[in-house]
Amino acid sequence: FKGLCALHRRLGRGRIKKRCFWNVVIFVEKEVHVDRELYVDRGGFVYGREAIVEADLVVKDDKHILLEVKASIDRSDVAELHRIGQLYEKVVGVKPKLVLITSHAGERALELARSMNIEIYTSP
Repeated sequence: FKGLCALHRRLGRGRIKKRCFWNVVIFVEKEVHVDRELYVDRGGFVYGREAIVEADLVVKDDKHILLEVKASIDRSDVAELHRIGQLYEKVVGVKPKLVLITSHAGERALELARSMNIEIYTSP
């Protein structure tokens, strides 16, 4: 519940549509607990320089899911999550499922997400 409230606050700041929020609720209920993970990427793998990398993480049984919530996404957001997923696999040793939740995704972002095996939950 705590993780869901945090997601709700983040959705509110991005002015994501109510329908999209309920898609998040349905997704999270299926998958369970959400935690915010921080990692110092000293090698600059994700952003090309040393940076703190953040992602929401859902762990259920042996499934790890990295979840990013944004008001809208483009190809750079998709590529960023993909690199975060690669870093997570390198550090933790588990290949995560990657999920983007948004109220708007451009067609080119959707195409790139499909090619990178990233799921997108969005408003119809």
